[in-house]
Amino acid sequence: MESEERFQRELMGITAVVRIIDGAGEVALGKGSQAIIYQAGKDLGREKGGFAQKTSDLEEAISNLFDGGEKFLNFEQWDEECSAPLIDPVVGGSRFLVIRRCPLLTLSRSIGSKTGGILCHAFHGYIAGAVEVIFSKKADLRISHCGPAACKVYLEMKS
Repeated sequence: MESEERFQRELMGITAVVRIIDGAGEVALGKGSQAIIYQAGKDLGREKGGFAQKTSDLEEAISNLFDGGEKFLNFEQWDEECSAPLIDPVVGGSRFLVIRRCPLLTLSRSIGSKTGGILCHAFHGYIAGAVEVIFSKKADLRISHCGPAACKVYLEMKS
């Protein structure tokens, strides 16, 4: 029981440090912080993408980037009019993704960190970079809306 309590205290300490990094990073880097951090995340994602399990399924590819897969990150492809086809990673295309579960949303709900900040940009850059390598397509992932229950991002893949 004591080890569980210790784990919870340490986890809360880590989340507090992450919140500080999120706030301090924007102040230290200035107005261009989100673009700088997105690109840094994308570079890391490209490295990880080279080691990722190859697949032709976009959802599977993104889930496989993280230990825990769907338990860690849950999203779906979304179209307002339900008319656009799903993204075919072989061909490319663009589509909104609605992220319903991610560690940054959980962090936001638990300690009040800001969604859409530099941590989100690093995370989205990481996903975009890995997707580029896995599918050999240029990829970009841009925030459309970040809220307490879900985030809507725009994924664009092209040759």
